[in-house]
Amino acid sequence: MKIQNLALTSMLLALTATACSKPSEASKISAKPESSQDDSAQQSLLEESPKQTDVMVQLFNYPFKNITSEMKTLADIGYAQIHVSPPNLTIDSDQWWGRYQPVDYRVIAGPLGSEKDFREMIKTAHANGIKIIVDIVFNHTNNPVSPLPKEAVDLLAKAGPLFTDADYHENSCISNYNDVWQVRNLRMCGGGADQGLPDLSQDSAHVLKVQQDFLKRLNSMGVDGFRLDAIKHMEPAYFSKLLTPDITKGKFIFGEIIADQASFDRDLAPYLSATDMSLYDFPLRDTLQKSLGFGGSLKTLADTTLVDSERALPWNRAVTFVMNHDIPNNAGFRSWIPNETDEELSYAYLLGRAEGVPYVYSDLGTKGGAGLIDDRWDHAHRKFSTAQGVKFHNHVFGEGQNVLYADDCLLVVQRGTKGVFGINKCDEERNFNLHYIWPNGEKVVELITKAELGAYQDLELPGRSARFVVATKTK
Repeated sequence: MKIQNLALTSMLLALTATACSKPSEASKISAKPESSQDDSAQQSLLEESPKQTDVMVQLFNYPFKNITSEMKTLADIGYAQIHVSPPNLTIDSDQWWGRYQPVDYRVIAGPLGSEKDFREMIKTAHANGIKIIVDIVFNHTNNPVSPLPKEAVDLLAKAGPLFTDADYHENSCISNYNDVWQVRNLRMCGGGADQGLPDLSQDSAHVLKVQQDFLKRLNSMGVDGFRLDAIKHMEPAYFSKLLTPDITKGKFIFGEIIADQASFDRDLAPYLSATDMSLYDFPLRDTLQKSLGFGGSLKTLADTTLVDSERALPWNRAVTFVMNHDIPNNAGFRSWIPNETDEELSYAYLLGRAEGVPYVYSDLGTKGGAGLIDDRWDHAHRKFSTAQGVKFHNHVFGEGQNVLYADDCLLVVQRGTKGVFGINKCDEERNFNLHYIWPNGEKVVELITKAELGAYQDLELPGRSARFVVATKTK
């Protein structure tokens, strides 16, 4: 199985976390700062950079035709991978969660598009240097009372049911999510009389064959990897049977386990040991939110013990993120939504650092399907500050990392000889001396303001802002 990795960290400062004054929302980064600077200096620098490296964008609930139409924009920004929603036949519902109730894996059809649309999206992505990562839901099938689309009714009449009772675990609901056996063997239910989502048995040879056949079919269409949904509800040992070398060769595969430092040993460690797939870095998401929040310190983000203390995943197993579709669209996770400025600062950190595969969330807002309740992330992948962070990431890709300075409010990190990024979480403007970083007359440009910096000019970080500085070898 291919693991996408970045350069190992070099010379991280070991610092401890302390309290910080509560940041104000009075000074937010604008979507596109006004600047009288010409773009030519910035453009000439970025032309030397790889166009795309590994940054993944989730285009949540985007129809495949919409993704195809957006492909050139995605490539121009520098996205390398697109996480697309499940393409297989699902229930007859325009609710976003309907895509997570699979009906049949033998047909690609539904609200997101046809198999023809899906294939055209893959073809266009590859023509633009972009990979397609497909969302896979293998833990369960549709709620028995959910309405079926016509394609499912016709397929059932023609080919019969895909699974029988022997392919499922017992018909009982999880009552205790702290009980590992229940989590892996019983149904996720909505409470009351809800029958829940029938839980597929990983002991069934038929289930294994159906799921492997689906992955092989997707591979034959040219997909580049898979995101495996809800894997903590499946036995860790199953993935060594499912993900055989003929399926995983050259593919990027990552899984979803919603867990943090407190539940690391129970929920994450078994899958890190039993598989070599990457995972969403939920522990780092939690660490980042606490560091940027009231009472948190940016010194925490420079701590060399984050992985050892289970506050982050190992660098070569981490898909690093601040948002994915579960957080804004499920009531139980909305407390995890950062304010807009903290989200920008989070992306600056994730796109600036050397470790992990950065992941950006974007949807179509309230017009993107029933159940989506906020327009904040409508085409969020185009946001200026995020796009500049992607360009910075691609420019410094593979470079080492050195924390130049960290305190409660300010973090400044050097990325080899190619760049520096800085984050100021507090209200007061901060300056940082870059005088001795590029002593040989390099051309230096800041990507947010587009300002060309002189050889002895300080990096200015207004309150509640992030900046990305890039350099060429010589003028």
